[in-house]
Amino acid sequence: MRHRAVWPARAALAALLAATLSCGDVVGPLAGSVSVRLDGPVAVRSAQFRLVGAQTSVRPGPGTGFAVFTASGGGDTLLVAVVAPVGHTLSEGALVSVQVPDVRRVSVYRVRLLEVAAADYSLRDEAMFTLTLGPAK
Repeated sequence: MRHRAVWPARAALAALLAATLSCGDVVGPLAGSVSVRLDGPVAVRSAQFRLVGAQTSVRPGPGTGFAVFTASGGGDTLLVAVVAPVGHTLSEGALVSVQVPDVRRVSVYRVRLLEVAAADYSLRDEAMFTLTLGPAK
């Protein structure tokens, strides 16, 4: 008698599993890449900023050749320094490409510019610059 009770339960479980797998909606996180860009009135060679939000990796912007240095700021905070090669500036594209666990939650991420420097590494007023986080291009 036990075997008779198991079959209806298994059939119901199989039907539920089939219905779940046939759904086309993505419910879980959508891992992907976002970019950090710097805009300002003058070209600069290096920048340091704070990134707050879960990330799995930070790499130079595509095709830039920038050097990227990172240090943990505790929790999901990361300190990032980006330096352009000699003869180049940071205005050539995205500073960094950041791999995130869910690109749909990028609005909760925060970036704050800490310092920017010219080619001779003299500091510039960071208030003249805008740092943005958005979709990778």
